[in-house]
Amino acid sequence: MMLPLFDVIFVSDSREISILLTYLEFRRISVSHTKEKFWKEEKADVLIFSKFSIQLVEELMDFQKSILLFGKFESGLLYSMLEKGVSLVWETGANALFSFPLEIREEPGWSWVIFTQDRLFDLHLQHLLRAFGHQCYIETDFNLFMERLNSLSAEMAIIDWDVLGEELQDSVQRLKSYKERKQTMVFGIKDFEKTNLYRELSYGIQSISPLLFSKSELISVLLHSLNINNDQKSIPIASKRIQRVQFELQEKNKPIRMNLNEESFAIAEFQDLKESWEVDSYRELLKFLPLVFIKH
Repeated sequence: MMLPLFDVIFVSDSREISILLTYLEFRRISVSHTKEKFWKEEKADVLIFSKFSIQLVEELMDFQKSILLFGKFESGLLYSMLEKGVSLVWETGANALFSFPLEIREEPGWSWVIFTQDRLFDLHLQHLLRAFGHQCYIETDFNLFMERLNSLSAEMAIIDWDVLGEELQDSVQRLKSYKERKQTMVFGIKDFEKTNLYRELSYGIQSISPLLFSKSELISVLLHSLNINNDQKSIPIASKRIQRVQFELQEKNKPIRMNLNEESFAIAEFQDLKESWEVDSYRELLKFLPLVFIKH
């Protein structure tokens, strides 16, 4: 059964609504073009709006609806919605309708446990990981984060070291003890401009998370690292320099090691071009996320 990526579509150009409705109905998706004041009465799986407001975004988010922006939006409005937690943007609209991702990728995804205490960042991470078929568990308390790790035996974790404050040293020791028993791979978030940086690094945080990133860097790295088959060879049609993580997998798709590489990223990434285009379409859908967390 198809799990849709989104519940709501905001369309920038009302002239594209008819073709979008037809396409979604052809793909057997229950869809309705509605208005802001009537949406709660709708029974369709996907709702389309041609008129909307930031207030509507907030209301839909309160109801845990996943929103997709379809077409080109004025930059101020676009970033206002990104800052409210909208993650999915199909900027090309109907011009590339047949490569438009509709469903969560069917992959043997990993379980991720996240501790950052940043609601917006957590929300965007959740949308990114979910799109690529991964399970995501968010904890805002470190003790609950540790309980979740222990009960779940998660493959992956993300921790923001900067939010631990005076409890950092004790937290590192607790995670060291955990890592002696479990193989969870951990990504770390760290502000390298923070005071007391060297003292905090001396506590051993890189023994837990050898790879440390800013929030923007981490989202960009994940976007270019998830659902990549490292055994397939690139076809060098065109490329750009990116950072991505290569995961070494044990049987049953369990990650046991990861390495950060800077490399030329081919537009046609795989020998299987169909897989390449599909993965690239998901990257395209999420491409604005790193920009939300760049410091100005």
